[in-house]
Amino acid sequence: MKKYVLLNYGFETPTPDVIKAWTDWFAAVSDHMVDSGNPFSIGREVTKTGSRDLPREPTSITGYCVVNAESID
Repeated sequence: MKKYVLLNYGFETPTPDVIKAWTDWFAAVSDHMVDSGNPFSIGREVTKTGSRDLPREPTSITGYCVVNAESID
């Protein structure tokens, strides 16, 4: 088996439906879960001239998890 890092992107305010969808997904892949991950906090960009907070946007990477699987499919 290979390990895959799944990146979560986008952000929605957690509603009961969103929480249930995540709970159901985690239950479905529990036998393959290596690391259930964590949500990311606000990002920070660091450059030669300084740093700044990155805004939370629909395309922001917001978390990760790691699973074992035969293929990405």
